[in-house]
Amino acid sequence: METPTDHDYVPPQAARILVWHQGGLGDVLLAGPALQSLAGHYPQASLTLVGGTERLSLLAATLPVEAIWSAQSALWLDLFQDGGPVSPQLQAALSGFDLAVVFAPHQRPHFWHRLRVAGIPHGFWLPSFPGAARKSVPEVHREKMQRAGVHWAGAPFRLRVTGPDRQQAHTIRPEPVPGTGPLVALAPGSGHRLKNWSLDYYIKLAGWLEERHQAQVWWVVGPAEADLLSQLRRLVTHREVRLLENLPLPLLAAALARFHLFVGNDSGVTHLAAAVAHPRVVALFGPSDRVIWGPPGKVSTIITSPQDCSPCTRGREIQCPDNICMSAITPEFVLAVVQELL
Repeated sequence: METPTDHDYVPPQAARILVWHQGGLGDVLLAGPALQSLAGHYPQASLTLVGGTERLSLLAATLPVEAIWSAQSALWLDLFQDGGPVSPQLQAALSGFDLAVVFAPHQRPHFWHRLRVAGIPHGFWLPSFPGAARKSVPEVHREKMQRAGVHWAGAPFRLRVTGPDRQQAHTIRPEPVPGTGPLVALAPGSGHRLKNWSLDYYIKLAGWLEERHQAQVWWVVGPAEADLLSQLRRLVTHREVRLLENLPLPLLAAALARFHLFVGNDSGVTHLAAAVAHPRVVALFGPSDRVIWGPPGKVSTIITSPQDCSPCTRGREIQCPDNICMSAITPEFVLAVVQELL
């Protein structure tokens, strides 16, 4: 008999599964192998995803997704109460689900109990953070799912890019120019400034690639990187700055799939580039642990800092007040790695 704090069990059959994942882009993509394995375990089941709708929409063409719901809706407030009845609206929304799979750093007994009160008979928890173990997030998921009797899919998780997104990507970025070299995407931002390699270094790398390999270099920038973009435009005055700027994630995925090479920091966009399979990905890691957060798969090459103190994260917190570990990764070393891949 399942208890409110025991969520290592999955039922023999399930037709409708609620998946709760409020993590960022990189966290969602690291959960891809687990979701792929879940879909294989229940081949007739459909998934309803709850979390950030744009990043979860990336999974719609790859997995049997029935619906995507925002976790910001007031509908979910009852799940976080300590007692009392749940609303008829929540009961109606969750009616017919056989299983809830929740990705979260910790088990929350009250949350599980409220899901059951709302009508979902079974729950399965998958840690979105490995805790004390120095293991990759997919490895933690694999171990827990296999203990529950779920076969691990094994194959690398790859996002399927839809035809309409591919067609629209053609309008954003031109085809390779005859006589020029590889298409290279550089993504100088991340969710934390201390994880960023120097913009000066990126610009130097871009110059070398253009001069030595006739590369067509494109810069990937999002809404949170307005400062980086203004610096880039100020520093690069002698050549065109080609931009993939503020693209919706499905469209960005389609655009990245057409590149030969991607270089970026530890970020969700780097995970996105690795998940679309085509570009070779070079990921630069300093304060964060590549073992835990590195983009998996053979398309990825991870460069780590030579600093003895790297990595220094405790949980998700970066201990160092400065990104000396990222500064220790030289442009010359990154160029040497990139040239091997090209």
